[in-house]
Amino acid sequence: GEGARDILLRVANYNSRQHQRARALAMCALQELSQAHPNREPMWTNSRLVDTFNNGALDSDNARSQECALAGIVWLATLPSNAVSMWSTNGTREVILYTAGKCNPFHAQAQKLAVAALQTLAQTHENRKPMWFSRASFIVIRLANPSLFELISPIQHEIRARALAVLWTFALNDELRQRMFWDKFGAMWVIGIAAATECPLQSRARVYAYATYSRLAESARLRALMWYDPIIRLLVIEGSEWNPTFREESRAGAMATLWQFSFDPQLKKPMWACRGTRLSLISGAANGPTDKVQLYAIYSLRNLAEAVSNQVSMWNTPNLQTALIDAIDCTKTSCLRTLPDAFALSALQVLAYSSINQQSMWKTNDLVDQVLIVAARDCEDEFYDDSPCWHSRQYALAMLLLFSEAKENRRDMFQRPEVRGVLKSTCTAPWTENGEGVVGRTYVLETLQFLADEDTTADALWQNPAYRSSLVDECLVANSLLPKRMPVGQWRRETMGDDDTETLVPVLFVATQELPAGNQAVVKAGGRMYALGVLTTIAKRPDNQFSMWDEYTPVTRGIPSAVDNLVAACSIKDARFNDFRAIGCQGLANLAECATNKKPMWDDAEVRACMVRAGNEHPMYDMDEIQENQWRPDGGVLNDVREAGMRGLANLAACLGVTLAIWLDAGTARQALQLGTCITPTNEQDARTRENACRGFANLAQSEDNREAIWRNEEVRDGIMEAAKDTSCLNTGARKFCMQTLNELSENSQNQPTMWAGAEAIAVARRRRSGMSRRLSSSSTTVRLGQVSIAQHNEDGGEAWARLAGFA
Repeated sequence: GEGARDILLRVANYNSRQHQRARALAMCALQELSQAHPNREPMWTNSRLVDTFNNGALDSDNARSQECALAGIVWLATLPSNAVSMWSTNGTREVILYTAGKCNPFHAQAQKLAVAALQTLAQTHENRKPMWFSRASFIVIRLANPSLFELISPIQHEIRARALAVLWTFALNDELRQRMFWDKFGAMWVIGIAAATECPLQSRARVYAYATYSRLAESARLRALMWYDPIIRLLVIEGSEWNPTFREESRAGAMATLWQFSFDPQLKKPMWACRGTRLSLISGAANGPTDKVQLYAIYSLRNLAEAVSNQVSMWNTPNLQTALIDAIDCTKTSCLRTLPDAFALSALQVLAYSSINQQSMWKTNDLVDQVLIVAARDCEDEFYDDSPCWHSRQYALAMLLLFSEAKENRRDMFQRPEVRGVLKSTCTAPWTENGEGVVGRTYVLETLQFLADEDTTADALWQNPAYRSSLVDECLVANSLLPKRMPVGQWRRETMGDDDTETLVPVLFVATQELPAGNQAVVKAGGRMYALGVLTTIAKRPDNQFSMWDEYTPVTRGIPSAVDNLVAACSIKDARFNDFRAIGCQGLANLAECATNKKPMWDDAEVRACMVRAGNEHPMYDMDEIQENQWRPDGGVLNDVREAGMRGLANLAACLGVTLAIWLDAGTARQALQLGTCITPTNEQDARTRENACRGFANLAQSEDNREAIWRNEEVRDGIMEAAKDTSCLNTGARKFCMQTLNELSENSQNQPTMWAGAEAIAVARRRRSGMSRRLSSSSTTVRLGQVSIAQHNEDGGEAWARLAGFA
């Protein structure tokens, strides 16, 4: 016998008038069956059912049957695989287009269902382009234009709204966005009319109009064109203002359009300069009745704040300050916070990029109190990388980092117990050890580096027992250990695009955007560098240097401590760790400034080897790719390593108990100083390296035992004289120490005749030593150096000049 399906299909195809009711009921039953998801694919593949629905959709004499057939087609079209096949099938497609284009008030319900079918078909992305290039776009644009027919019933208003919904769906395709935008008297005309409508019955049409604007603005190529279109700009600004007459969805669509505009770098200044846009965004951020409106407003303000020229003006707008601060709700104890909190903190963070804002923002007590509360919140149980709470805390920690950039803030920041508590808790929290939490730890360690630049803070960190235990030992020493494996890449700070502003944090992490897994190790290594840098800064303070070195004893070596970590970093031989090596060498050079430390540091074989190896770094022909990238004409990391090593040797050479040992160490320490005097500086690092090399020889020359040997050593003498001759601006410091060296050497009675006789005596000495009989050319570089350099630098070396003149 027949099953239910066969009976329904047979009755749904009755044509006689006496069976119209039965046919309508059968069609209604088939439509009900199509609502079940498992039935949709087999129903569409049943050609008999498809023909039944197609015939029923054209039966205008039986309205009930027609509506059920069209509703069944709509349900079948919700399955993407059916939708693609449906549009490519002439029968069903033509039925939908015919019914949708037939403007008959008596069949408005059927027309509404046909437009709903077009809307459903357009949801499948494969259909959008072929639909736009067919009669469907013409029909939809005509139905969206209220001037072509009279809107006399709610159904006709809904037809218009659904037609605009189809246009909104077309705007999801990037290619179609361009075509829609340039269809000025078609698609853009009807969208503009719908956006400008004030009739409450057409509120849904208004919603879809603004939603379409926001979709069009997703195209970067259209944003500026839309903004500078006076009609679109006026409609969008008016739509973003609060109006109780209209649905909030339309305001959200207008605000979303402004949000899309705010991503365009060229529009950030004019958008903030536009009074209407400014007032709408501040109003939306201050009292957005829905989270969506408030989010779009706050995020738009955050994007506008990226323009450096806007930052000061935005922060100095009182209503904006109040709106953003009030959006941070610190009364919630749960980690499951709303997104406006995170978005408001992200906007405030961008405003804190401005060095002008940093001081005034720190003085805003309401802001600082809430930032500290968010930064200190402990939500381990509910903490996950993609939660609003996680992002809120990261933004708060980034803001503390930016506040610490301003020198005027540093002392006050460190003196606040809440700040010190946040620094310690973040450095020791388990959630910051791995994953995306390492960003927060790196922010805090860099904050400590800025705070330690204040002399009183650096002293307090080392000398105050409480700070020493909680911040130095638990935070800095524990986080300055070398990573087991150095990741590829470096932790870089990015700028906002203007030369006058430096961003101290990486690119802002917006909610739902994760830090790539490969970058986590890079960020973690950057945090360890900052921690090591703080120890180096502490070692720069004279009051700390002796006690820091004094703790480094044979018994404590190998146990993580401040100096042990510096020595470990300085002694690393893997080129990938040269960033750590540069910082470690700077720390040891700082400790070598203390007179009491010089002799024991030289006697320590490992420390001595570290500084000598660093001072002997020079570009070589057989370098690998990593080393080539680390030597840079404008100053690279190996330039820093060499400069720090040379400074350390120069500091040690100031100790009379070390000067003779350095001079006798011909193959290593003396060679490093001698090669340093031969550097032709092209950057500040190399200039300081040469200066320290010359300072080292000036210190060595203070020992009477070294003076004659220094002057008689041809390579050393030529290096000193070459540096003394260089009159470039970068060589000013080196030239001064060369004069000081000559001054010391001139006190030796054995040196005085040859120093005054100059080139002639030097040439005779050379002939005697080498056994050469040829005469020295008068154009020799050494001749000119010996005779001219002292006279050239009479002002710097006047004492030596007077002594030699008296001797003559």
